[in-house]
Amino acid sequence: MPIDLPIHEWPLSYESRLEQRAPSAIDLVVIHCTELPDMALAREYGERVHYPDKGTGNSGHYYIDTDGSVHRFVAATRVANHTRGYNSRSIGIELSNIGRYPNWGDSKHQQFTRPYTKAQIDALRSDHGIYMAGSGRINVAGLTMGNLPKFIEALAAVTEQVPA
Repeated sequence: MPIDLPIHEWPLSYESRLEQRAPSAIDLVVIHCTELPDMALAREYGERVHYPDKGTGNSGHYYIDTDGSVHRFVAATRVANHTRGYNSRSIGIELSNIGRYPNWGDSKHQQFTRPYTKAQIDALRSDHGIYMAGSGRINVAGLTMGNLPKFIEALAAVTEQVPA
């Protein structure tokens, strides 16, 4: 079932200092969980400057909150710092989820603390044609700048169904 989900523009204060790139440079989407308790702390963390020479920090492009709302912190035509070695060619999508927080360095905490349910995984497949393994791992082929918004909408549609 197609949905028309608004993407709330919420650019980071340093967005204009991030390197620009052509949409054709993007050939990868990396899905993370925020590993923070809520969207307010994710935003605060995103605004922190971790690279003083450039005046920028760490952030994904899109954030999907637990209520299914989607926020864009960084335009897709800018290089966000969200994954080592792949930033220049990727889009970062952050799913609001506690993850390993506050135990980021502990390898025993490397999974979502609020995993997608079987019903949500089934809905991604049947309603949106997105295949996610029961473990929460996802493999997406054929993702382009043209169909990226529909992919984000599908994730947001099932995210708002995540039990708190």
